[in-house]
Amino acid sequence: MNRLRAILGGGEEPDREAQAAAWALLRASAEPKALADAEFDRWISTSKHHADSFADAEHVLSLLDQNAGTDQIMAMRQRALESAELTVSWSTMIKVAAALIATVGLSTFAINIPWKGDPVSDEIAKLPLKPQAYTTAIGERETISLPDGSVATLDTNSSMIVNYDRFERGVKLDRGQAVFEVAKHQRLPFQVYALGQRITAVGTKFNVRIDQSTVKVAMLEGKVLVQPQVARRSAAPAPALSMVAGEVLSVAPGQPIRIIARDTNSDASWKDGTVVFRDTSLPDAVAEINRYTTNPIQLKQISGETFRVSGVFQTRDPQHFAKVMTKLFPVRFEYSNNGQPIMSSIR
Repeated sequence: MNRLRAILGGGEEPDREAQAAAWALLRASAEPKALADAEFDRWISTSKHHADSFADAEHVLSLLDQNAGTDQIMAMRQRALESAELTVSWSTMIKVAAALIATVGLSTFAINIPWKGDPVSDEIAKLPLKPQAYTTAIGERETISLPDGSVATLDTNSSMIVNYDRFERGVKLDRGQAVFEVAKHQRLPFQVYALGQRITAVGTKFNVRIDQSTVKVAMLEGKVLVQPQVARRSAAPAPALSMVAGEVLSVAPGQPIRIIARDTNSDASWKDGTVVFRDTSLPDAVAEINRYTTNPIQLKQISGETFRVSGVFQTRDPQHFAKVMTKLFPVRFEYSNNGQPIMSSIR
């Protein structure tokens, strides 16, 4: 442990790969709080290369896990015990080999480890792949299996481009929202881009939504880092914010970034064809229901804060939603001569 602390906080300038390996080892150890999460977040935000190096380190740890019984790893285990001065109580196969990574460097170590690839991994190895565009119509949902085994589910009226290359598993969300379930133990970082924000994830599940000029990220499982993209390559990287399950982040132009804690399952309820309202204004609730229909409900003489909606409603049945509203509030629901659904106040 002292060797790893020296790498992370020593007087001399440490190698980036050694730092990444040390962080990966500490965060996978039996003492994940040995160093505060804030220190890790600060380290990973100081350079645009740190997230990639950390993903490489986690990938090497997964290789070690797959090959722990090989003669090669056993020999490295012995060398690590000798070079890293570890105690026997801290010498499990993965931890010892990871200490060796920190000593000799990620690239030197990873080159010599066989990867027990599967068909998906072999396909990634043939990169670059051609970018693929996916679009859903209003009222439509689509589940997409990505080349690395990750899964993206697109909501109504949404659009994204999948662009995996030799540097990242990249996805650009152009419109709407999507849930991403990210495959674990991959060498390349999984990164979602939305309105100038970059969301980096390793083995996690999260919802990304674009509302006009606002980006919202809801964490369902695991952890991600959210970082603004830098326009110029020479510019210093912007600070990254860390998110964990049960947190929602909102980024709007000219507004401070907000992270709040709440039950995030409702943010992805649309995957099951429902929307969840909690003390939502009636106009906002109608606007959400309208996202799923080509014949949206028009509001007349209903102010923003007059009526508040709570409940679970089917996205495929806006008429049922409207009829329920007429039972809860003094509003009427009718159709115009051209078939336009209208909800209006009767006060």
